[in-house]
Amino acid sequence: MPLYEIIGQFKIFRHIFCSRIETFTQETELEVTLQDVCQWNQHFHATFDDMIERLSEEYDRVTLSQLNAQREMIQELSAPVIPVSKEIGILPLIGEIDTYRAKIILESVLEQASRLRLTHLFIDISGVPVVDTMVAYQLFKVVDSAKLLGIETIISGIRPEIAQTVVKLGIDFSKVNTEHSLAKSFRKKRISYL
Repeated sequence: MPLYEIIGQFKIFRHIFCSRIETFTQETELEVTLQDVCQWNQHFHATFDDMIERLSEEYDRVTLSQLNAQREMIQELSAPVIPVSKEIGILPLIGEIDTYRAKIILESVLEQASRLRLTHLFIDISGVPVVDTMVAYQLFKVVDSAKLLGIETIISGIRPEIAQTVVKLGIDFSKVNTEHSLAKSFRKKRISYL
């Protein structure tokens, strides 16, 4: 239920409460002063305001938690390691890579590759529009971390404009296995594919 609808119910209940106080003061034989009514109203409204504040805080906490969980799921799904055989996987990267996504890629890819017991991981970056220093650094971290896990990596899909950017930025790819395309990477490793 949307928060505005919940708060709308509080508004209705406030109106009912105020009507009941008015009816009570008219029908009771007790002496009810204006000061009594004002105190009841103050206490009632303060209590309702506290309830609305707590409800809003909890609603916000739950909403943020759900958004973060969805964001993490989307990010993890945006870096899937696809097994193509018992020991070989492909990581097709697509779209912009910011610092947060790069961190998720590093953590997610290593966990997936380890769980799948891969010996080879082909990282295809043909769908990444820009490779800057940060993206290159994160790719190196994936390659180095994978190597520590006994996983050989090959990066493919480096387009001419990305190659020029990498050279202009002075990024050293000499210690990284690279190939023009994923198909060439497979041929180099003598891996047959459909």
